[in-house]
Amino acid sequence: MARATHGRRGQTVVAILGSAIAILALGGAPAGAAAGACSARDGSSGAWTSDLSAVLAAAHTGDVIHIRGTCTGNFTVTVPLTLSGDLMAVLNGAGHGTVLTIDVPSGTVSIKTLEVTGGSAPVGGGIAADPGVSSSLTLSLLYARIIGNTAGTAGAGLDAGRIAALDITESLFKDDTITPGSEGAEGAAIASGAPGDFDLSNILSNAATAAPGQTVTGGAVYLTARSTLYGMKIEDTTVSGGVIDGAGLGTTAPVTVGDSTVEGNKATTSSGAIAGVGVYAAGPTAAIEHTATFGNIATSGSGAIEGTGVDAASSTALSFSGSSVGTNLATTQSGLIRGVGVAGGAQDTLSDSGVVLNQGSSTTGTVDGGGIAPGGSLSMTGGMIDGNTVKSVSGLGDGGGIWTSVPASISGAQVDDNSASTAGGGAYLAAGALTITGSQFVGNTAPTGSAIDNVGGTVTATDSLIDGSCVGCS
Repeated sequence: MARATHGRRGQTVVAILGSAIAILALGGAPAGAAAGACSARDGSSGAWTSDLSAVLAAAHTGDVIHIRGTCTGNFTVTVPLTLSGDLMAVLNGAGHGTVLTIDVPSGTVSIKTLEVTGGSAPVGGGIAADPGVSSSLTLSLLYARIIGNTAGTAGAGLDAGRIAALDITESLFKDDTITPGSEGAEGAAIASGAPGDFDLSNILSNAATAAPGQTVTGGAVYLTARSTLYGMKIEDTTVSGGVIDGAGLGTTAPVTVGDSTVEGNKATTSSGAIAGVGVYAAGPTAAIEHTATFGNIATSGSGAIEGTGVDAASSTALSFSGSSVGTNLATTQSGLIRGVGVAGGAQDTLSDSGVVLNQGSSTTGTVDGGGIAPGGSLSMTGGMIDGNTVKSVSGLGDGGGIWTSVPASISGAQVDDNSASTAGGGAYLAAGALTITGSQFVGNTAPTGSAIDNVGGTVTATDSLIDGSCVGCS
């Protein structure tokens, strides 16, 4: 699907979010705060009525239906049309069923300047768009507010299944919740199997809880088709479950995230594994451009934690450009922590990006790679891996900046002020070849190999400053 926002891609995170913050003002009123009784204008006759369901039942393709006040109930769209609300117009499900069902096999349904709240359904509490078969439907949301809906398993705010395209612009998803049942949980704000184009929207304070032993996948946003996200805020998601794959964003398809922030998401489990609290990418490619992923928190009793900031599956090619992954925190009693900032995939590429001030700590477990633990390979050009920390009270804490067992190349970069409680303050090399060109390792600390600890690979440094001990280096 063609994008209308190509010109924004080069803007900074601060600039692009300036427009997005305005969405909060649009959706800042509490759910149900709209004044006035329900009033809907018939798309054909132009007459106003209090019966929105009747207007929708009589609608024709291409109608524009205007809505005022608060309309309470469950509503269904069956033809391509536009629902356009006044600034405070609300559809409220009053806690019973899906608020708005889109049962349209083809064409475009547009939802503009409308709040959807109070939905409660097994799937798609606020909006459900899945005709049940593969369709050519496009669903478009502009200035929409999807607030305070619940679901049992997926898409508390919006569930978009087998449709052709999903286009969300300058909209707000907030306080949508998947409540614990007998199953897992997917996408409290958005669960989508449609190719998606997301722009300048806020995904805030959503929550997902899976049943004991089950999995939370994409706690706030779960995408299974190719998608692009620009100028987004995915923040303050809270998830818990047996296994957690992505608290903020989880995807199993190619994804590009640009000019966005992924911040303050939290994942908690007693014994399960956690992967990618900020972003979990399991598609063939994941590109992160001019994006800040920071302040995400993972807490596990005995399960493994990988990539509190960003985690990529073993088959995913992961790339960062002009981005930062920082101040993410992983804590466990006895589990393994690997790659607090970034846990890599099949191929990891960093260009002019920073992995900074991430911290991993364990009481008895092993902590590897405070900044990054690459997967299949690492290529880093420019940027920095600075101020990261790994610490285990009675276990191993290796690779404050980098922990690697695969080929890794670092060019024109700085790896400074990282610390490890056991070995490899700057980098710990378990295997493979580490090639350093025109770079510096300065101010790193560890009991063994304050700069680099090489136990199973080879280290080659050219035109670089290695300050501190480099154990196993020729």
